[in-house]
Parts: sequence; C-alpha cells; structure tokens
Amino acid sequence: MIDYHTKKHFQANNGHNGEKSNKNGAMGDDIYLKVPVGTVVTDLNSENIVADLKTHLQTHLIAKGGKGGLGNAYFKSSTNRAPTIAEKGEIGEKKVLKLELKLVADLGIIGFPSVGKSTLISVISNSKPKIAEYPFTTIIPNLGVVDMRKFERNYDFSFVVTDIPGIIEGAHMGKGLGHQFLKHISRNNILLHLLDPTRGNLKADYEIVNYELKKFDKNLANKEQIIAINKIDAIGKEALEKEIKNLIKKYPELQNNIHQISSATGQNLRELMLHVAEKIKQNKVVDYSNNVKEEDNSIEIVRPSLKSQSIVKFVRKKTLSNGKTKRIWDIKGERIEQIVNMTDIESFEGIQRINHYLSRLGIKKQLQRMGAHSGDTLRVANKKITFKE
Repeated sequence: MIDYHTKKHFQANNGHNGEKSNKNGAMGDDIYLKVPVGTVVTDLNSENIVADLKTHLQTHLIAKGGKGGLGNAYFKSSTNRAPTIAEKGEIGEKKVLKLELKLVADLGIIGFPSVGKSTLISVISNSKPKIAEYPFTTIIPNLGVVDMRKFERNYDFSFVVTDIPGIIEGAHMGKGLGHQFLKHISRNNILLHLLDPTRGNLKADYEIVNYELKKFDKNLANKEQIIAINKIDAIGKEALEKEIKNLIKKYPELQNNIHQISSATGQNLRELMLHVAEKIKQNKVVDYSNNVKEEDNSIEIVRPSLKSQSIVKFVRKKTLSNGKTKRIWDIKGERIEQIVNMTDIESFEGIQRINHYLSRLGIKKQLQRMGAHSGDTLRVANKKITFKE
C-alpha cells in the first residue's frame, strides 16, 4: 500500500472532442489502482464498504466516467437542417475513499504477547519475523507460506499462515494497538490459539483472548480454533499437567483439541501441522496456487430511464422589487440532472430541450399541481432555470 502514502489523487483521462465528418471523439482511458489481496474500500462520505477484494485479479468499478455528449449532427431533423445545439460531456463521478488492508490467510496464529507466535511461524514457514525476549516484538502481522512437504515428504500441499501481534486484555478497546491487530483475524479461516504454560494460568489466558475476540466482533469468536500449548520444554511435566487439567475442567470440549509443542525444539510440530493441514482442507479455503481464476465481478450498469422518478420540492417564496412573488423549487432526479448537466442552458435551443424533458418526465405537470407558475425558479443540478408553463 506504500504508493498511496505519497499520492492521494487519481484521475482518469478525459475523452476527446468530436471531429469533422461526424466522427466521434475517442473515449477516455480507464485507470486501475492496484491493491493487495485483502483490501477493503470504504466510501468516506457514506461510510459504506464499496469493494472487498478477497481474491487475486478481482476488480471492482469504483467511479464511472461521464457519458459523452451528442454532437449537433444528432439533432438534425427535417425542420431543423442546421442545429446549433450540442450536448456537453457528462461529469464523471468523484469519490473520497479509504483503503484498508486486512490480511487473507488460511491459518492465523493468535495469543498473548511472547507466547512464541513469531518463533512458530519462522519454523513452519518461509517467514523471517523479528524475534526477541520482550512483549510486542511483532508490531505488524507476518505472512508466510507453509510447504507441508517439510513435514511429510509426499504431502504436496501448501497454505498461507500469519501471526497476529499479541492480544492483551482490553484489546477490543484499542489497548496495545488492539484494533489494528484484531481486524486481521477476520480474514483467517482457522485460528491456531497458542498458549504459554510458563505464564502460570492457561485457563485465564485462554478466556481473555476469546473474550477480546468476542467483544471486537462476535463472528471472530465463532471461528474454528486449534489449541497448541507451546514451550513444553520450559516447564516441568507435573506443572504442565496441572495447567492442562485446570483448562479442561472448565472447557471439557477442548479435551481432544489440545496439542503440546515446542517451537524452539520442534517437538510434536509434525503432528500439529498435519492436523492443521487437514482442517484447512476440510474448510475448503481459498486456493493460493498460481492457477487462481479471475473472479467475475462485473457489475450491472443501469442506464437512467426516461421514466426515472424525479422529486419536486417547494423551497420558499420570494418577493421581487416590483411587488410580484415567485417561488423557488428544488428538483432532484438522475435523468433530469443528467440532461441539465449536458445541456448549454445559456442557449435558446438548450432551454427548449430542457423544457421538453421537463414535460416528458412529468415534472412540469407535477410543478403545476403544486402551484408553480411561469417565472418561478427551478434549481436542478446546482443550476437555475426559469419555469415556463
């Protein structure tokens, strides 16, 4: 996303004007903004998510260019052999967007700070994260690819793994950069919950992390979790068994879902990774091979109909210097606004054309029913037009 830190404004090229001999002008070129998989695009004005790009080569139309105007030859008729009217090109859409990256991975490693997440991902994948003996060594998620042939020679399968920086109590409220960390978990298909028995309370650590997931987004708490107790080489057998017993007593459903491993020595890692790989296969997660097909994300573009609904609203009365009264009306509607934007309202033929569409779209009748009279002001697309009955 680094390109968007320095450049904030992007604009597609305009189309060209028409030429002699009734030739159309060339269309403007499309502009594509490249973003990583996992980017969420939000319209800052409406705060609505307009695109969620989850797969490789997926595209989404964000802003449409304006419709090209018709030249004067189009308006030629048997009664008007040399028309002087021509349409303007329609103004293209303009939007203010927020681009936010949420990492997409098959497996997300979660847990308290310093439980060994970075060490584990460095051992099982090609990721080389920073590792140190203090909390919050990892301040951004690390991505890696796990090649299962490392653990089983004939197991031709790979998947993407990420370690989520440490979750602490209060993370859902933003503590410890909680919001920045937790948002990435939503894109992980399966979670590997890493616990450290040397901290002295497996049950409490397990509860706190899951509570933070639930408070941030209840869907996160429903994601499938595989439990792995790390650093078993750094604690006595009796102390470890006591910790596990207390955890299972409170959560008996974990009885057959706990793996005891050591990322530092590699103890029991093969068994854990085989179990993880099978779970990922069962969940039918995204295929990260090179044969990813382009998603058909085309969207239907509905052209405005001549019968499109228009809204007429009375604004206020205004007394003129000669004592007469005129009314001001606001008119909103996709088609009438398009017509006004593309028409030269300074020309006689342009005003004729707008009045024609005011009648054709039923706006003139609606105005008359509401009490409009000749001389009233109509405001359409930020332009003022004098109403004629």
